[in-house]
Order: sequence, then C-alpha cells, then structure tokens
Amino acid sequence: MKASIKLQKYAACLLIAMLAACHLLPSRSAPEELIRLWVTRAPTYKDCEIEIKPHLIIFRNEAGYVSINYLKKIGKQKVAEKMLYSIFFEDKEGKESKIQVYRFDTDYGSILQFKHRDEEWIRTHTMLHTPPAERKEIPQAKSGQGQNSPLT
Repeated sequence: MKASIKLQKYAACLLIAMLAACHLLPSRSAPEELIRLWVTRAPTYKDCEIEIKPHLIIFRNEAGYVSINYLKKIGKQKVAEKMLYSIFFEDKEGKESKIQVYRFDTDYGSILQFKHRDEEWIRTHTMLHTPPAERKEIPQAKSGQGQNSPLT
C-alpha cells in the first residue's frame, strides 16, 4: 500500500514537471494575427504568395514554385506602432531560415512588411495561384493611399 502511494506521488511530480517544461518551450504555432494568405502588388513579387498556417509557412508563385517550411519558433516585439515578428522555420531538408516582418493595421487591412523592405503584403482569403477564371481580385486602394500600398 505504501509503495502504491509513493508511486502515485512520484507520477504526480513527474506529470507536473513535464507540464511545466512544455509551458516553457517556445511556441511553434503561428499567432492568429499572422495566419492567412498574404499577397502584394509590388512589381517584384506581384505573382507571389506567402501563406502562414498554424505550423507552416509556405512561399509560392504562379510559375509553380512552392516551398513548404515548418515553423520552429516565432518571436514578437513591439516597435513603435508595429509588431515585429521573427519567424524561424526549416525546409524539408532541415535547412533553417529566419525572416523578420512587421505587422500593422491600416484603413485597408492588416499589413506585413519585411524588415528593411518597402513592399507591403496584405492579408487576404484569395490565392493568386488559382486559375485566372476562378481568381478574385485584390481590392483596389482607396484614393490617397501611398505608392507602397499593396493595393495600388
């Protein structure tokens, strides 16, 4: 009987330790505000998409290029009126990479902007690589929006 109680106490302590360790591990899941498809009208990347899913980041273009990557860790830090995300990921071969993007809200929607880049990516439901007949247009910018708007 005493051995059974000791075993139960040991198991309870082990369970508590495991739960505490899991809580301290960095999250591999993308925050809700990043999950979605992101597109831009910037000429260099107009045919490209970035899709962020809970555990994946996918880069693709209309030419058929698709890069599926597994999220490893996401850091977050407030910088002025924007939130800076450091996204660590690895590809199928295990090569690790990192991108840093600012996320902020505007009158025309949620925006991602790569650190040290001007292009803005807007959050959308529409995938650009769908056949043209099935594709929905990205909404046009409201008058007075800047040239760097993803909608212009």
